[in-house]
Amino acid sequence: HAADVDRRTRRSVLGLALGAAATPLLSPETAHALQRSLSFADPGRRDARIDASLRGRNEARLRFDASAGDRLRVDLTIRGAEARFNIWAPETRRAMWIGARSKTPYRFDGVLEKSGVYEVQAFLVGAAARGDQDMPLSIRVRLTGGLS
Repeated sequence: HAADVDRRTRRSVLGLALGAAATPLLSPETAHALQRSLSFADPGRRDARIDASLRGRNEARLRFDASAGDRLRVDLTIRGAEARFNIWAPETRRAMWIGARSKTPYRFDGVLEKSGVYEVQAFLVGAAARGDQDMPLSIRVRLTGGLS
């Protein structure tokens, strides 16, 4: 597992490394197609929070490595607008979880079946998706287990 952890630590498209201190907070960004790859520097604390602003049909996509058996929790927080998120499993063409179809569209909590790169896709819906106003949101990704 040490090789897997090392590979996770090195893999980062945008070179975003998140440390073991308090949950990282990145400066807000306006997303036309915000794309971030999360690389957890401390495998014992795989927890990240991204703050961004979305406008209209723009979206945020967060990619990260995870292992089969890991517990994934994703929380989406937004004020003043409606938003949803989907989760894509490694090497699939369909979302493994669709927030719009869930009784809890702002939270996912489940055990992952595959190892590989996962992606969280967040977007505005309703009037906010048709509008031209920046809507701030926060996405928190937490992984636990699977590293023994």
